[in-house]
Amino acid sequence: MKLKFEINKYELVAQVFRLRYKYPDFLKYWESLEKRLISKYKNEPAFYLLYLKYNDWGLRMILFGTEKKNFKKSFGNAGLSLEKISLEIFKSREFLRTYSETEKYLNEIKKQWKKNEKCIFNYFEKILGLNLNNQNIKIYIFHPDIYNGRSESELNIILWSHPEEWKNYNSVYIAHEILHILLDNKISDGEYEIMHTIIELATDYELKKRLNEKGGDITIGHEYLLKNRKRLLPHWNEYIKNPTNILDFYKKAKKILKK
Repeated sequence: MKLKFEINKYELVAQVFRLRYKYPDFLKYWESLEKRLISKYKNEPAFYLLYLKYNDWGLRMILFGTEKKNFKKSFGNAGLSLEKISLEIFKSREFLRTYSETEKYLNEIKKQWKKNEKCIFNYFEKILGLNLNNQNIKIYIFHPDIYNGRSESELNIILWSHPEEWKNYNSVYIAHEILHILLDNKISDGEYEIMHTIIELATDYELKKRLNEKGGDITIGHEYLLKNRKRLLPHWNEYIKNPTNILDFYKKAKKILKK
């Protein structure tokens, strides 16, 4: 398995704008950049695909434009406008500060992951029974003040950023998202919660315990899955004593949780 850590500047900008729309004090220093952009692009509908305060108006103007043109031309023109606006943002002192802080955070994560990678991949192969050959995953890192933690299995990508709440936090949860990419396509319809519970046991509980050489904490993870984790924990501990393949445990877990 090969992991590549990157920053996607376009999505970084979009996420900052989305969060500032919800929480105006988030990265407060972007306020001056927003004022400059509004002054320059307030009549440009595509701008409001980023700056969400008047998103309805911007999208409406683009859609009405399809009557005179067509979807390809209307959205194509919006794309050209967004590219021009984005390139201007990339040159701004506000973005350069955010990018620099994101880059520093990315290097910290890479350093931590490099220290833990051998242990994590060995655990995946020997304990979870996973085949890691020919697996390539991109991990897009965002500003550390943005809370990101999700995988897009169809694209083999992970979106990640989160404060380090405890030792090796980033490594454990990147491993968590890797398991979603490897396993979510193996489950039946309506059984996502079962697999998610197993992934939490495998990473939030077991992997954290192994990396930090401390007893596991079953309360770590989504609160709505805590009952499932408690029901499966005795069976998980038995599996760890004689591991085969995590999909075998998934089959067993389905029977237990559906009782």
